[in-house]
Amino acid sequence: METFRNNKMVEYYSIEELRQELQGNAQKKRIERMAKRCEGSVLDLGAGLGFLLDLISNEKRGIDNSPLCVDFMINKGLNAQFGDVNNLDLVLNKKEKFDTVVMGE
Repeated sequence: METFRNNKMVEYYSIEELRQELQGNAQKKRIERMAKRCEGSVLDLGAGLGFLLDLISNEKRGIDNSPLCVDFMINKGLNAQFGDVNNLDLVLNKKEKFDTVVMGE
């Protein structure tokens, strides 16, 4: 919500808006910390929209069970694949190896 006070625009946030903003900042920092710890080739299980993969320059792949998320990652140029963590044998080649496997929330 915006209002004017002494000819200056002042923004007021609801408690919910502040909570969402703080959570967003905390989430971003958590992802940045995770990215710093990723070494070598990275497999991100439950990659969502690929925010972690965006920060990694190594060989990387994201797997998610949401077709919308997978399409979003592919459109960003990320190596993404539809799959379920309960059935990884259907998604991954048994000879594939990753140095780091990440599974967030």
